[in-house]
Order: sequence, then structure tokens, then C-alpha cells
Amino acid sequence: MFFQIYYDLGKLEASLSKHSQSQKSSMADLQLQLLNDRMSGELKGAKEQTDYLKKWTEQLNSLAQNHADCSLELRTQLQDKMLEAESRLAVRLQALEVRVEQFEAQQDQADHLKTL
Repeated sequence: MFFQIYYDLGKLEASLSKHSQSQKSSMADLQLQLLNDRMSGELKGAKEQTDYLKKWTEQLNSLAQNHADCSLELRTQLQDKMLEAESRLAVRLQALEVRVEQFEAQQDQADHLKTL
């Protein structure tokens, strides 16, 4: 009878040891699965952030290009207007020079008539 109890106790210890090892293995598997799930979630979040930043960067690049295009167009328009203004001023200056020359000629003529 003691032998039977001792034998059953040995079987129970072996069963408990096996069960304990199985439980440890299951726990390790669960921890590994939890870690994988966390990493998967973090990777998904990082990908979403990367996609968002990529779209934002593309929008900024597009806005910068539009700004550069508009600036170039405005610069060209300003240069054209300055050339037109310079041309008009040159014509006016030439007309003024002619009038001054005519006035000086009239003055010289008037001075010459006064001395006679």
C-alpha cells in the first residue's frame, strides 16, 4: 500500500511537473503573442504617421512650387511694367528736352531783340 501511494505520488509529481512545463510554455507563447500584437500595432501606427507626413510633405511641396510659379509670374509682370514705364518716361523726357531747347531758343531770340 505504501508502495502504491509512493507510486501514485510519483505519478502526480510527474503530471504536475508536465502540467507546470506546459503552463510555462503556454505563458511564454501568450507573452510572445502579446509582444507581436503590440509590435504590429506600433508598426501600423508608425505606417499611418509616415503616410500622413508623406501627404503633408507633398502638399507643402506643391504649395512651395505654386508660390515659386506665382512669384516668377509676378516678377515677369513687374519687369514688363517697369520697361513700359521707362519707355513712357523716355518719351516724356525727350518731349521736355525739345520744349526746353525751344524755350532757350526763344529766350536767346528775345535777348537778341532786346539788345537791338
